[in-house]
Amino acid sequence: AGRRAAQRIVELTRGLKAEDLVLCLISGGGSALLTLPAEGVSLDDKRAINRALLNSGAAIDEMNCVRKHLSAIKGGRLATMCHPARVVTLLISDVPGDAPEVIASGPTVPDSSTCADALAIFFVQPLIVTVLSALILREAVGPRRWAAVAVGFIGTLIIIRPGFAEVNPGAGFAFAAGAFLACYFVMTRSIAGQAHAMVTTFQTSLLGGLILSILIVPVWQSPSLTQWGMFAALAFIATFGHLMIVRAYDHAEASLLAPLAYTEMITSVVLGWWFFNDFPDGWTFLGVGILISCAIYISMRERAVARAA
Repeated sequence: AGRRAAQRIVELTRGLKAEDLVLCLISGGGSALLTLPAEGVSLDDKRAINRALLNSGAAIDEMNCVRKHLSAIKGGRLATMCHPARVVTLLISDVPGDAPEVIASGPTVPDSSTCADALAIFFVQPLIVTVLSALILREAVGPRRWAAVAVGFIGTLIIIRPGFAEVNPGAGFAFAAGAFLACYFVMTRSIAGQAHAMVTTFQTSLLGGLILSILIVPVWQSPSLTQWGMFAALAFIATFGHLMIVRAYDHAEASLLAPLAYTEMITSVVLGWWFFNDFPDGWTFLGVGILISCAIYISMRERAVARAA
């Protein structure tokens, strides 16, 4: 019923003109009654994700954030459908101080939640790697490498332009992910050359798979055939990527490779444009240019040092 109602609302928005006025009365709980999955997402997928979020103990604001990104009508998308008509929204909520985009997952309110905040916090990782490489690995980290890390971080911030409205559990998880990955990189460097890169990649992947196989039992859900295929592709890409990381640390110091981690943003921008038609703006091109310049500088600097030696 909720899906049919949502489809009917979408039909009513077709053919609206600039002189039209759309009045929307929205109350708390409307999110559950307005179910229209985004393209490529089925209703069963949304149910499965909702169950997984409940089992994980996710807070309601975190669940709403996910719902908005899986919906074709929430997160301001209903207002987009009404364009060019004028939209006036009347909101009712039993929670004092509720933000407009939270009520019923904000069908007529732009979604302010993005991946930018998490990415910005996650990219603390090269900074941590540089610090740990100096403290633990006793690598010589000169001012030029510190500068490369700092400039790379600035370039990343220019690309994603995060707006930290509040501290939330997601920010903590993003920081933890960056910190743990930094430790992983430093540990990988510390055992460099002691075993073949293929052996190191196999052992870490096997151990991680065994641990997660135990932890996943309480929340296990059987994937579809299509999802199994996506998991297989993801496993291949991740394993090959980690193999390249191990090979890189076999040949270079951790503090040297740390700034190059920011080039991940370049790949993200290109793939976002290619697959999601998210064309970069001028600020994004500026940030990418800084990252490319940073990588070129590091390469030229290390080549000059090698020649001098």
